[in-house]
Amino acid sequence: MNLYYIRHGEPTYEPDMLTERGRMQAEALAGVLADIRFDAIYSSTSQRALETAGPTAKRLGLTVKPLDWCNEKYAYEEFSCIDEADGRRKWLYEIEGVKRIFVSPEFEGQAAAWYQSERFFDERFKAGTERIQRAGFAFLETLGYVYDDKKGAYHVRNKSDANIALFAHEGVGTVLLSSVLGIPYPYFCTHFSLGFCGFLVISFEGEPLAVPKVSKLFEGMKR
Repeated sequence: MNLYYIRHGEPTYEPDMLTERGRMQAEALAGVLADIRFDAIYSSTSQRALETAGPTAKRLGLTVKPLDWCNEKYAYEEFSCIDEADGRRKWLYEIEGVKRIFVSPEFEGQAAAWYQSERFFDERFKAGTERIQRAGFAFLETLGYVYDDKKGAYHVRNKSDANIALFAHEGVGTVLLSSVLGIPYPYFCTHFSLGFCGFLVISFEGEPLAVPKVSKLFEGMKR
């Protein structure tokens, strides 16, 4: 199975919708994805993600299936805080001081359970991580891949060559994709990024245990 995790196009956040450029990006993305036979298309319930998924779904004659758990409005409450440098609320991975700690050698031993460390202990971070992991693994289970935390791999219930698209957000993706791939969040969010309409393809290979790997990265639309 190949899971395409796709970020939405250029948005306005208030109100939640694509800009004119974002709509053009979504149309262009549909062209990029035109040769891929998607078996299902899922989307965050945010308007900007649904609008981005629309052109691809229309071209392929598929109905977009909404997933509310990956709407970024929840993750922003869980994974943002005030940047002491300028007093603004930001995603953790946008704060320079946090990024320096995440990649520092002395933090290496705490990266896997970063939200339990003395520097970052916060019930929001823990609850948010567990929420997205629980929902993400349940989603993959519906697709035939059951996560085994002791083996760090997925039991294959229904081997599939399906291509699945999930249109969502960068902030949610840093948590979800780090969990799916078994890469600690501090490393993932400081070393991976997706531009507007960028996507990451995760291939689940092997049987009876599948180990996911990144098989393709499309950084996004510059125009």
